[in-house]
Amino acid sequence: MKALVRSSRNWWFNKGFFIALKGKMIRKAKIKDLKVVYSLLQEGVASGKVLKRSPKELKTVIKNFFVYEENYKVIGCCSLEIYSQRLAEIRSLVVSSEYRSRGIGSALVKRCLDEAKNKGIYQVLSVTDKCDLFEKLGFKSEVDEKQAMFVHLKN
Repeated sequence: MKALVRSSRNWWFNKGFFIALKGKMIRKAKIKDLKVVYSLLQEGVASGKVLKRSPKELKTVIKNFFVYEENYKVIGCCSLEIYSQRLAEIRSLVVSSEYRSRGIGSALVKRCLDEAKNKGIYQVLSVTDKCDLFEKLGFKSEVDEKQAMFVHLKN
């Protein structure tokens, strides 16, 4: 996995980015979405691609999530966790397996970037194994000669 960062110097930004075509839309997650978001995250956890979150933790951070809805069914989610005015992280990007390779993940990431831009965040990072997807959206593995570093503390 790599940590990719996007600086405000090279933002993808489309004011008011929103999808609402043919029964599809991206919207802020609501408390009523907890079960389906948790289910999506469990799919990601099972594949080893997403960090596990408890239902209790998810309830406290659901306000950070966006969901992709198609014909009133939530089929993808992604969160934007803001740490400071300088840094936010895109986390928990999951698209239901039968809906992958349709641009839904990219649309969710773009919506998170739009939100970060609207809030004046300087940089957004993501720890991912989907480097191609994030690089297409302007993320780089190095920004201003800075790289993310990791160390394993547990097996």
